[in-house]
Amino acid sequence: MADRTARFGIPAARLGIVYGVADSRNLIALVGLANAKRILFTAQRFDAGEAARIGFVDEVVDAALGEATRAFAATLAENAPLSIAGAKLILNAVANGEVSERRGAIEAAVERSNESQDYRDGVQAFLEKRKPRFTGR
Repeated sequence: MADRTARFGIPAARLGIVYGVADSRNLIALVGLANAKRILFTAQRFDAGEAARIGFVDEVVDAALGEATRAFAATLAENAPLSIAGAKLILNAVANGEVSERRGAIEAAVERSNESQDYRDGVQAFLEKRKPRFTGR
């Protein structure tokens, strides 16, 4: 998230440095190759709207940034921790080309969530039209 007044930039080309492979890979994954080249080659600053347009930030907020991040965190906290952890594991493995290497951990996360109390309560809450009470178990 970014406040509408935020400005961003990576001044590597103005400092005479080269970002390493891991940092460059992360930037490409975030904004794509063409935007990563523009950001690194020009060292120009860009505003929050441009940052959102290219995927550098997820959202631009007009409200106080602290309030917006707390509201986002509260939304995450309402959901099942095992689901979020499993999704994070899988999404990162896919994005990093590590699905084969992480297959065991991925299968364990899926199995753990399918056998969890959270899953049972989530289904029951859906049927009863109430909010689930997730505990991470």
